[in-house]
Amino acid sequence: MAVTTRRTGRKQALIIAACAALSAGSLWASDAHWIDSAGGIWTDASKWSNTDVPDAAAENAILDAAGTYAVTSYFPLSIGDLTIQTATAELKLQMSGSGAYAFNSISNSGTITLDAPAPLSP
Repeated sequence: MAVTTRRTGRKQALIIAACAALSAGSLWASDAHWIDSAGGIWTDASKWSNTDVPDAAAENAILDAAGTYAVTSYFPLSIGDLTIQTATAELKLQMSGSGAYAFNSISNSGTITLDAPAPLSP
């Protein structure tokens, strides 16, 4: 009695695994690290590790540069996760005009300041 093996199932599994690995980057958020210990404006791409300003739900922002500094955002912002790892770092969120700040999650070891025009309504 001859025994035959089917390799098509194994090949299909390998092809599916390869496709999943290639597309995985688009499924997970990318991390951008603040790299300027002098602080600055959120929208300055040169201040971020990947020179891409975090400004989308699939992007995470991590303020972990050493030093005492402030990062200021003047625009409504919606990103994935916000992490402030440096205790002496400050994120200043300036509220002007319409829009909102939205974060999937926040982990804060520093300071977050909201500067809103008066009066604020509940």
